[in-house]
Amino acid sequence: IRLELLACMNTGNVGALEPVIKRLFASIAYNNFTNNDIERYEGFYASVLYAFFASIGVDIIAEDVSSKGRIDLTLKAGVRTFLFEFKVTDGEPLEQIRKMKYYEKYAGERYLIGIVFDPKARNVSRFEWEQL
Repeated sequence: IRLELLACMNTGNVGALEPVIKRLFASIAYNNFTNNDIERYEGFYASVLYAFFASIGVDIIAEDVSSKGRIDLTLKAGVRTFLFEFKVTDGEPLEQIRKMKYYEKYAGERYLIGIVFDPKARNVSRFEWEQL
């Protein structure tokens, strides 16, 4: 999974990220979810992705602040910037990135990525992206 994530970042192949991220969350042991409700919180999913992306050596900013708000996670890989917004159960994360124009502070190739997580499945339920 690690090498596949790195390849996606280095090539800008954002479409290939979805199955990799799904496999990552599918590999988390079910007993990590017993006696708690961590799967209901956006911070859980953001933290898992933060740790995993940090392990592949890309520049990463959690809660990346702009003049209009903050993006959940920003990754920098060479000339490419990946802006992630997460939601649990419902919401329009990609629309939020567009509306708030979080991307304006970055130049070069910019990828906007919205991910919705389903707490019952403990995994991605919707993955949308676009390149600017």
